[in-house]
Amino acid sequence: MIVLPEAGAPPLLVLGVVRGVVAEVAPMTAQLERFRPSRLALALGAEEMASYTEQFVRGRSDPFAPLLSTETAEVLALARFGEVEVPHAAFIEGLRWAGRQGVPVEAVDPDEEQYADLFAHHIGYWELVRRTVRERSLTRSPPTADSPDDFVLRWAGRVGKGRASRRFERERTELTCRQVRALQGANERVALIIDRERIPELERQLSPAAGSGRKR
Repeated sequence: MIVLPEAGAPPLLVLGVVRGVVAEVAPMTAQLERFRPSRLALALGAEEMASYTEQFVRGRSDPFAPLLSTETAEVLALARFGEVEVPHAAFIEGLRWAGRQGVPVEAVDPDEEQYADLFAHHIGYWELVRRTVRERSLTRSPPTADSPDDFVLRWAGRVGKGRASRRFERERTELTCRQVRALQGANERVALIIDRERIPELERQLSPAAGSGRKR
């Protein structure tokens, strides 16, 4: 996990977590307990957050969570570093923590329709083909890495290395930042939980307010 220093008035705390890695949950929760946000922001679309809440937080039994072949390969590779839970251990625990504390939660990523429009606008046919080839290559040969952080950065770097993919990620993150700033503008003390691999672009867009990240 990586923590961006608190900044702004009211302050913003950013927690970059590795998707699914159980060891990320305890330090993330400790940061939330220390910071005591008045609102928790999750870098998820509204539909995905609602699904997590209904199926994994409020659900009385474990639902079936089908994975794509690339997702399965990523999970198996991450399992070399320790226990992994799907769909997203840290996000689900963030929802549970907020429920226990009575803290409102906001989805700050584009919703499904916005995401589809954004993807179609930036990812043309040839870039889609290249992304598919890169993903298939990753399932056969995952990145060599020394830590979960390093692994997801290398994985995302290979999938999204095309210029069109970088433009897509930049605009996606712009929308996320806009939502977070709107919460801050309402005088909320915000904590944002986001996938670790999105931190470099997020930090560029929040700079200079966010400063440089520090690992926990």
